[in-house]
Amino acid sequence: MSSIESLLIRGIRSFDYQKEEIIHFYTPLTLIIGHNGAGKTTIIECLKYATTGELPPNTKGGAFVYDPKLAHKTDIKAQVKLKFHNVNGTELVVTRSLLVSQKASKMTQRTLESLLLLRDPDSGEQYSLTSRCAEIDTELPIHLGVSKAILENVIFCHQEDSFWPLSEPSVLKKKFDEIFAATRYTKALDNIKHIRKKQAIDIKVDQTQLESDRIDKERAAKLRVELSKTETSIQKGQERINELDGQNGLIQNLENELNSVIERRQEISQLRNRIDQFQLEREMILKNIETLSTNLTILPHTDEDLEKVMKQHHNSIHTQISDQKRLEERKVEITKQEDDLRRQVSEQYTIRGQYQAEKNSQLQRLQDRKKLIIEIILKHKFDEFDVNNFQENDTQRFINRLQVELKTKDNEMKSAKDVFKKKENELIESLQSLKSNLSGCEESQLMIRQQMESLKTKIEDANKKSQTLSSTTSELEELKANIAEEEALLENLQDGLKNLDKDSGISDLNNTLQGYERDAQKLRDEMSILNLQGDTRARLSLKKSDKDRKQNSLNRIKSSLMAECQSMLKGNFNHQTLESDIDSLLREKETHLSDVREDYQKELAQSSTIDAKLLLVRQSFQAKSGELETKLNNIRKVCEGKEYPSALATAESECEHYKSNVATMKSAGGMYTKFIAKFKESKCCPLCARSFPDTVAETEFQGKLDTVLARVPDATKKADAELEKWTKTLNALKELRSAWDDCERLSNIELTELRKQRDQYEKEKATAKKKLDDLKSDISIIEIEVTQIQSSKIRAQEFLRMLREIEQLDKDIEVINRDLSLSGNLKTIEEVQNEYEEIQLKCKQIRTKIDLSNTQSRMKQQGVNQQERKVRDLKDRYQILDFQLKDIENIGLQISGYQRDMQRLQKQKNDIDARSADLPQQILLTTNQLKDLQLDGSTQEGILLKQYQFVSNSVNQINSIERDIQRYIEDRKDNQYDDCVNMTTKLESTLKTLQNELSQIVTNLEYLSKQTSEIQVMLRNIDDNMKIRKYKKDELQLQEQITSLKSKLITLDQRSAMLHYDTLKDQYDNYIAERSELIGKLKQLEEQMKIQSRQLNSDYKDIDRKYLEMKFKVKSNEMTNADLEKYAKALDRAIMSFHAVKMAEINKIIRELWEKTYRGQDIDVIESNSYLLTHAVRSDPDAEGGTGARRSYNYRVVMVRGDVEMDLRGRCSAGQRVLASIIIRLALAETFCLNCGILALDEPTTNLDTENIESLANGLVSIIKDRSAQKNFQLIIITHDEEFMHSIGKSDFADHYWRVEKDIHGFSTVTSHLVSD
Repeated sequence: MSSIESLLIRGIRSFDYQKEEIIHFYTPLTLIIGHNGAGKTTIIECLKYATTGELPPNTKGGAFVYDPKLAHKTDIKAQVKLKFHNVNGTELVVTRSLLVSQKASKMTQRTLESLLLLRDPDSGEQYSLTSRCAEIDTELPIHLGVSKAILENVIFCHQEDSFWPLSEPSVLKKKFDEIFAATRYTKALDNIKHIRKKQAIDIKVDQTQLESDRIDKERAAKLRVELSKTETSIQKGQERINELDGQNGLIQNLENELNSVIERRQEISQLRNRIDQFQLEREMILKNIETLSTNLTILPHTDEDLEKVMKQHHNSIHTQISDQKRLEERKVEITKQEDDLRRQVSEQYTIRGQYQAEKNSQLQRLQDRKKLIIEIILKHKFDEFDVNNFQENDTQRFINRLQVELKTKDNEMKSAKDVFKKKENELIESLQSLKSNLSGCEESQLMIRQQMESLKTKIEDANKKSQTLSSTTSELEELKANIAEEEALLENLQDGLKNLDKDSGISDLNNTLQGYERDAQKLRDEMSILNLQGDTRARLSLKKSDKDRKQNSLNRIKSSLMAECQSMLKGNFNHQTLESDIDSLLREKETHLSDVREDYQKELAQSSTIDAKLLLVRQSFQAKSGELETKLNNIRKVCEGKEYPSALATAESECEHYKSNVATMKSAGGMYTKFIAKFKESKCCPLCARSFPDTVAETEFQGKLDTVLARVPDATKKADAELEKWTKTLNALKELRSAWDDCERLSNIELTELRKQRDQYEKEKATAKKKLDDLKSDISIIEIEVTQIQSSKIRAQEFLRMLREIEQLDKDIEVINRDLSLSGNLKTIEEVQNEYEEIQLKCKQIRTKIDLSNTQSRMKQQGVNQQERKVRDLKDRYQILDFQLKDIENIGLQISGYQRDMQRLQKQKNDIDARSADLPQQILLTTNQLKDLQLDGSTQEGILLKQYQFVSNSVNQINSIERDIQRYIEDRKDNQYDDCVNMTTKLESTLKTLQNELSQIVTNLEYLSKQTSEIQVMLRNIDDNMKIRKYKKDELQLQEQITSLKSKLITLDQRSAMLHYDTLKDQYDNYIAERSELIGKLKQLEEQMKIQSRQLNSDYKDIDRKYLEMKFKVKSNEMTNADLEKYAKALDRAIMSFHAVKMAEINKIIRELWEKTYRGQDIDVIESNSYLLTHAVRSDPDAEGGTGARRSYNYRVVMVRGDVEMDLRGRCSAGQRVLASIIIRLALAETFCLNCGILALDEPTTNLDTENIESLANGLVSIIKDRSAQKNFQLIIITHDEEFMHSIGKSDFADHYWRVEKDIHGFSTVTSHLVSD
């Protein structure tokens, strides 16, 4: 067992930081005495710090170490060293060092080092552990044989924390849980339950996964069979497609034959188109010949002669055109030069106007300057200048004089400002000084008034107190008589209480109670024996609870299964054939599901074939529609929004119309030329042959002919342009003839047929989709039914399994009962616990009787106590009044002193009032002077500023005008005006010369244009003659080509080609449809094969291995979870048993100690479980259906009065609280400190009266006697009560005691003394 030997202290609290104080601890008693503040509690704090590492309360920031400021140092080192023996008897020394540093604003504390020194008892070698290599705070409680909570709250409990048994419930629970170490075990129990709960969930999940893996395993096998069938179907379909699509396949051969037939049809179509085109060209040529011949003058010359004439005329035209071009260029050049000259003249006129305006402005500025100077001279009265004879050369002298005047005004204004500022500062300083004096006087007056009010209050209080004390003498005599009467009454009450104690029968009741307690002890021993059989009984309890739980689960599954069988099996519920019935129903539904899925796949394949055909038709329809739209767009571009036949007829009509116009215009030109020639010869009208009366009529007639002839070339040119445009349009339309025929064929035949096929396939697709939706809905319904049957099958299997397990549990329970009967004791721990509770109930009833007897005694005791308090209060009042009589003389002296102070303060107040009387008038006078000064200064400054601004404005006006005048002179603007006038005259002369040259060029251009027109008319006639000759040659060539093509077309058999094309086209379409159907089906099968392969490789990958692994995992987890359940229940019962036993021991010791110690009669706890430490257990059902309960403990300290239990907290006095806390700590130490016999009591007599102090001393002596046989029992008592120390010391258990006191330097010292001294 562990014990402590000695303690070294240095630098802790008030202990010297340079000297070590050592105290030795004796067996079985160590007494430590000292006055308040000597440092006794520091010893307990050092013991607690050395063993636990915990600092005392409220010592953060260095309060645990000697204050560096008292030592006048920045750092203080402290040390605590404890020598002790551990539970094995090994000597150990623990050392803890601290350092406190005083910073500028705060104090910091840190641990330097913690060291644990061990000495081997055999070899004598020493080993050390530091805080760097081991957790010393964890090691020390192990060596001492108690937990850290016991060290803190029981053995070395600080004086401030010693009342923790009467703390609030939450704090009390925390303390007891730490002492019982309940948290560690409940955490272990919770962890086991949490693991079981989590594992149970995992098992359920794994079981579900196992069933899912089994279903997936079966599905994977079915998928492999279906995949093999799909691959075979794909292979057959691919062979047929190869037969159709091969290099020499059926489709390829048909395509070759169709291409040859199409080529023949195209050749026939091309021949027909060429014949139509040639015929159309021949007709156009004939019409052109006819049109040209109408208005043409036929020339007999050969083509060579005509070409020579045309060449000559062309050369002449080129010469004239070049001359005309040269003249036009010169005209453009002259026109450009003329425009430039006109622009330059305009610019010169503009510039001249600007110069003229500036010149006028300069003259005006000179006049304004002179006028302004005269005005300023008159305003400022400059007598040195003559206003009537002011010359231009006097201007600069005047400006200088004005600048001097401006500077003079500025100096006058600055000087006035300086004088004003100086006077203003002097007045402000004087005003501030007066205000400061006035403020000081007011503050002094306020302070004196406050002191006088305070003295008045003190004088009044002293007078009242004196008047009150004047009646004290008579009251003292009356109190003395009352005290004598009350003391006589107290003696009578005490005699009555002694007689009542003799007549009570409490001793017999105590004997009976002791007998019941012996029976309870036997039952506790029997419970200990039954705990040894805990494993077997735990197994029995587990089996029973497991059976109940499984029976409940079985009933739930059975009720759900019966409801399902009612609908599936038509009410046939037989657990022997249940599984086979469900299997047969499941097979039937799965077969039906497989058939419906096959129908769905067939319909899906057919739907894919229809989709493929529909896709081909849509693609063909889209291609042909695109081809039709392209050709129609080409036709629309030429037709310009009209239909092709209408556009073609319009073009032919317009060509004929403009050919006729051109021929008419050409013939009209020749005709009017001949008319003019005849008129010139005969001077009469060429048609009617009439003559003209005079020259004017002849000239008018010739003018009309010339006008008409001049219009002919322009009209002919326009008609030729229109004819050429419509000829091009007609040729383009003829080229589009074949395209128009193709559009007619596509629109009326092929697209109509494709549209019908598309509509038919879309109807078939809608029908197939409806069938697929119906089949898909049937599959979903059947799958749901299959899933429900599979779920029912799983529940049926679970039902049968649990049924077998319950039968096995019945057998196990029977075997365990047989084993327990052989041991000779069939009682369970619960039964023994019930008997124990009955005994406890009887004990409680006896204690109730004792309470009834004690109630009368307590009431008597209460009367005695009240009378004692009354006598004590009267005596205290007597002493107070006696003391107050002695204070009357002192009160008179105080009143005289207060009156003298009042007179002195009144004199000071009068002096200050006299000094401050004139200050407000002086402040007002100074303030008015300052305002007057500021007003005068502002007025004077305004006048000077106005004069300065007037002169400054005059200077600015003169300077502004002078700057503009000088700028004009510097720029030499007079010379620039003359230069501009000369330049304008020169430019106008050059412009007139260019205008004369331009007029001559225009005349020459008109002559050349007239000659060119005549030559062009002759050239047009020659060109028409050559065109007619060419048209006739082209017409003969076209006739020959048409005859050749018609003969070639007759040789080709058009009818047979069309019939052969239709036969081949039908056969080709059949092959294409078959191929499309096969491709769609293969695509569907390949997609199905991909889905099946993907499912096998993803959803069902390694499914066989996963199924076996999951099966092994589920079985092993179920076995593990069952074992954890056994462990949890065994641990829970052990915790409850341990707690019950320990609480019983603690309460027994508390009752014994209370009976021996407490001498009051208000709380009867001698035999009636007074100050009973009870615990309440709360159970919450867990997830296992209530087989185990999670328990927590709540604690309270109660007192029993009669048969009523009440909380002691809040109902006890300060002394009762001290005594209860000490007794509870003693009981806890007796119960939990089996390996550590140390207990320290700090000031145990606080708030205790004399009787309870004596009884506490006797109780402690009794404890020492009982534990004296224990070698390591050490009781450490720290007190300031000398009598209490001698009461314990005279028991011969201590020869020495330690005295703690302070030396002359204020340091705590520890010295040893003999008890006998």
